Amino acid sequence: MLYNSIVAYSLGYSEVEGHREEIFRCECQAPTLATVQALAILSSFHSGVAEQGLSFTYLGIAFTVSRTLCLDGENSSQYSNNLEKNHFSFVLWNLFCLDKTCSLYVGRRQNLRPFVTESTYWKISSLTEVGMIRGLFNPITPVLPEDEAFVAHVGLMQIASFIMEFFYSDDGLCRPGIDIAHVEQLSTLIETWNIHLPASLRGDTDDPETILSIEVIMIKLIFEWMKILLYQPFFQDSTSVTFTSPSFNQYGVSGDIYNRISTLCTRAKLCAPPAAFKITSLLETFDRQYGLRIIDSAAVQIAYVAGRMHLLGAIHNPDRRYGGATPGQGVIRCIDILRKIGETWPSGIASADRLDDLYRPVHDPREDEVGRMDAGSPPPYPSSK
Repeated sequence: MLYNSIVAYSLGYSEVEGHREEIFRCECQAPTLATVQALAILSSFHSGVAEQGLSFTYLGIAFTVSRTLCLDGENSSQYSNNLEKNHFSFVLWNLFCLDKTCSLYVGRRQNLRPFVTESTYWKISSLTEVGMIRGLFNPITPVLPEDEAFVAHVGLMQIASFIMEFFYSDDGLCRPGIDIAHVEQLSTLIETWNIHLPASLRGDTDDPETILSIEVIMIKLIFEWMKILLYQPFFQDSTSVTFTSPSFNQYGVSGDIYNRISTLCTRAKLCAPPAAFKITSLLETFDRQYGLRIIDSAAVQIAYVAGRMHLLGAIHNPDRRYGGATPGQGVIRCIDILRKIGETWPSGIASADRLDDLYRPVHDPREDEVGRMDAGSPPPYPSSK
């Protein structure tokens, strides 16, 4: 990869048209794992600088190249040992995670979609790519300490894949009809994932001075992000989203179904707003300990989703307080966070501007007078319906 980076940099000065395309084509015709990883890096980079067309192009090429290398394990005889098979598998699942993140960011069809559900930590789903690729993320060898964060990340992205499949259209908007059984199952799945999270990744502490590793902060951020995505449909207008169940019939909603929907609504109000404040506090912790300029570009999406959840609270429940902070103050904190991330990733600036535009009509000038605060636990939000 270093060699190819030097060649690519040098070709930037070449006056011969087509040199870069020719060498790029040759590299993809006889690819290595480094080729796939480099394409993934390019895709992630262009996503971070708000060039989604190039991001999707490089990601698509990476998937094509990965098939050439049989990273899906279809031809397992090519691997000399289980360790090598794990290594190839990790590269493919890295692409899977990148695909979920990009799809969630702009709303588009997933390259890898869920197939069947399991109920264990990393055996969360079997996946299929256009009916051709099937593989279960199940490391052959025991997970090494340095790989625990990656395994946990894949688990969360598999949950994200199901959330996208069941609750969101390819344009990123909520589906008009949502099966409450899927919400219940995924709620249990998220909690199961959390129960099996290794102690090394928990970072359970209330001390703001405790130094958390970057891996721990990112895992916590994505975990809270998933909770917002799962329960976000319950904050939509009741005319745009209908909650359904196979148990519905022509005679209306049974008492049991009504109670299940009511329970989920309550759970949504108790989970999603706190998750938004936890994300905000975690990102501020990252800024104090490491500086947001070095954070992963996926943080743009996470901060924006948290800001949107704060915005809903600012519109419907502006006086509710969370550890001394109001939803409006949460919006302002997220805008500040996004602008800091934007010093590295221009998509952060674009997201901050968009959130600022959405918030301006409901802005309370008093919010500007309040500095940053740590988030606590909010009281239940009134029903949005």
